[in-house]
Amino acid sequence: MKRFIAVTASMLLAGVSSAYAWSAVGHLYCDANLNNVIDSGDVPVQGALVVVTNISGTFSNASFSDAEGFYDVTLSESNDQYVGYLVPTSLPGGGLVILPAGSGSFQFSMPFPPSDIVTNDFLIRNLTCVSEPTGKTMVTGLVQCAATYASTNVAPIGLADVTVIITNLTSSFSNATVTAANGSFSLTIPSFNDILAIQSPLAQIYVEALAPSTLPADSTVLIPAPLTNLNPVYFVNFGSETDNLVFTSGTGESSTGDWLIESPSCHCLACALGGSGTIAGLSKKTDHSFGGSISASTSKKGLRIGHWTHVALTNKLLFQATAIHTVTASIVPGAAATKASAINMAEFSGQGTLKGIRGNKAKYASVLFTARVEDHGQPGRGLDRYYLRVYSSDGTTLLLVSDDASDPSDIATVPISTGNLTIRQVKGR
Repeated sequence: MKRFIAVTASMLLAGVSSAYAWSAVGHLYCDANLNNVIDSGDVPVQGALVVVTNISGTFSNASFSDAEGFYDVTLSESNDQYVGYLVPTSLPGGGLVILPAGSGSFQFSMPFPPSDIVTNDFLIRNLTCVSEPTGKTMVTGLVQCAATYASTNVAPIGLADVTVIITNLTSSFSNATVTAANGSFSLTIPSFNDILAIQSPLAQIYVEALAPSTLPADSTVLIPAPLTNLNPVYFVNFGSETDNLVFTSGTGESSTGDWLIESPSCHCLACALGGSGTIAGLSKKTDHSFGGSISASTSKKGLRIGHWTHVALTNKLLFQATAIHTVTASIVPGAAATKASAINMAEFSGQGTLKGIRGNKAKYASVLFTARVEDHGQPGRGLDRYYLRVYSSDGTTLLLVSDDASDPSDIATVPISTGNLTIRQVKGR
């Protein structure tokens, strides 16, 4: 009886291997959400060729995926080892096979007990079936003009209406904007794309440049320094944290794309400034009253001729400049004519006296000071800005008018409540 059963089982297995019809079926998807697994967010891929061959090389058959990504390959009736794979040239745009991992192919044999099908699904990555990222990454910076002939950012002036252009290295993306009155700009580029990083990495490297025709006459770019044989530009790339940008130039790497240029039209080697005004506190009462003038001429001792007085009403202090050592000014032609234009500005420093008034017994025979005035056009009130720091020789701040009380050395100007400040270039000098 046992012998009869063994023969029957052998005959049954031989019958399956020689006369059983079966298929390799499955789906082909594109990893639209880039998570390396097949899920509801993925997109079926139509028209891809799936080939199945046996290990012995005596059988091969194929099927194209349909609109649902489904394929069905009828297999040989022999019991053998099989390999199923995608033909790379049939994939849209040349996809990268994610699943199955490794070789990108399936190996399988005829199932026992018998089954009609063997199911194997494929997952690819491909630009044509992955939606472009909807996110945008902001690129920001400043375009400023140096106020002195040194290649350092000393009291720079923001340049308005300068065109900033950003393009990628494959020329498939471009964006542009113009700078605001203070020289600031912002524009967007597409957010980091994993697929693009693999298939077209140059598409995610950008070049930030300025349109030369929108710069002041005879401009020279100081920052960024150009790379070898290139015009001054920033190469903008995504950092290790893909939401951070890295700006690379001959100056090195930085986290911002700020520009500093030099142009005679931004300098004012013979500027005069003057005016007066007040600054009100939270109670709308006047806290500060100031005024004076500084000419473009110098004394025999090489000091700028002028005077400046500041009364701190709340603190009951009177400051008077006795010697003006340095004046750094910057002028943009026409800046004082309109509210929307770029600003004129001047910084001046030197020595003075500080004493108490109205019952305040404080008295400092010699103090140092740094001031900054900004001429934003007419009318001055509410537009022009002012900063003053009076301090002792050891650096102790004695009087401060600033928008940054936590850091007295930060030249943070505040708007004036009344009055007008003017900065002008003296003709013939």
